[in-house]
Amino acid sequence: MKETSWIDIYLYIWIPLIQQLLDEYSDHVNHNRRQANKNCLLLSAAPHFCYSCPNRFGGMNCGISVDMQLIDDAIATLQSDPLIAQYLPEDAKVAFEIAYNCLGRPRVELTNAWELVHKIQEIIVNTS
Repeated sequence: MKETSWIDIYLYIWIPLIQQLLDEYSDHVNHNRRQANKNCLLLSAAPHFCYSCPNRFGGMNCGISVDMQLIDDAIATLQSDPLIAQYLPEDAKVAFEIAYNCLGRPRVELTNAWELVHKIQEIIVNTS
C-alpha cells in the first residue's frame, strides 16, 4: 500500500460514524411526537405515523408503489460501503480493516473517533 494519509483514515472512521448519527437522528425525529403549537399548521403527531395513516389526519395516500425487485437490484449493485468506496482505494480499506481488527473492533463514537484514527495510523506505520 502507498503512504497512508490521515485523510484516508479520517474518511474510513468518520463517514460511517456521521451516517450512523444522521440515521439515529432521522429515526428519532420521525418517530416522536411534536409539541402542539397553535400558531403552526403542522400536526403534533409523529411524522412516521402521519405518513403511515394519512386518512386519520385528513390527508390522502399519495405514495407511489415501487417494485421491491428494483430496490433489491439497486442495492445489489452498490458495494457494502458505497460512501467509503468512492473515496478510498481498496488496498487502503483492507489495511484499515486489519488495523481495526487488531484494536478489537471497538464501537466508533464521537468520544473515541479521533483516538481510533490515531491508533489505526500507529498500527499501519508500525507494520509498514
